[in-house]
Amino acid sequence: MAAEIIEQIMERNHTRRGRRWQSHEDALLRKHYPATGATACADELKRSPRAVYERASALGLKVKHVSTGRPSVWTDRHHQLLKHMVGSIAQETGHGRRAIVARLRRMDRTGEFRDAQSDD
Repeated sequence: MAAEIIEQIMERNHTRRGRRWQSHEDALLRKHYPATGATACADELKRSPRAVYERASALGLKVKHVSTGRPSVWTDRHHQLLKHMVGSIAQETGHGRRAIVARLRRMDRTGEFRDAQSDD
């Protein structure tokens, strides 16, 4: 009997790591989370971004993505244009298409695009 009670207490304490969420914190999340996301709310609430994300998820909250004015869907025309551009670069430089794509991926991964284009 005592061992069972101790096990229940330990299990309860193990699953609950931090302090309980208060109603004013939930209200702040409902008001600000959709527009600002977990990191900004975490700073305000003095909680980790992960804890804020999990609580917001439990409350059914989602971040509303702000439109950048750019299309979010790649159309067939976009794909054709991209293929044509890679083909043009291949002709101009003498590098193969796969080499060009690999270089583009590396440039994206290392941040070289951010250095060259301020609008991305």
